[in-house]
Amino acid sequence: DETLIRDLAALPQRIVVFTNAPRAYGLRCLETMGLIDLVDRVFGVEDVMPHCKPEPEAFRAVLGDADPRTCLMVEDSMKNIRACHALGMRTVLVREPSLDATSEAALLGDRADDSDP
Repeated sequence: DETLIRDLAALPQRIVVFTNAPRAYGLRCLETMGLIDLVDRVFGVEDVMPHCKPEPEAFRAVLGDADPRTCLMVEDSMKNIRACHALGMRTVLVREPSLDATSEAALLGDRADDSDP
């Protein structure tokens, strides 16, 4: 989407991607979506092992010296949103179009509830 690419390129913040997949897969996905040139760094699961999302240690490894209160996490998983929020990060949940009982989040027990941030 050209508008998304333009809007992301205009952001003054660094863009860091963290995936539980191997880094090479994340890079291929970003390349395919036309986003690779907008990203400052890509972290894959091999960069945070033996931890992975949603473990706090995995997010701390990605954050490094960055203050979590100055970071924004955009996620499609409620369990990862909860973990980031607990570290002090601001969070944005990208939801599935359907939130019925057959959605991926519902099937995995990862739906938002009233107690969520």
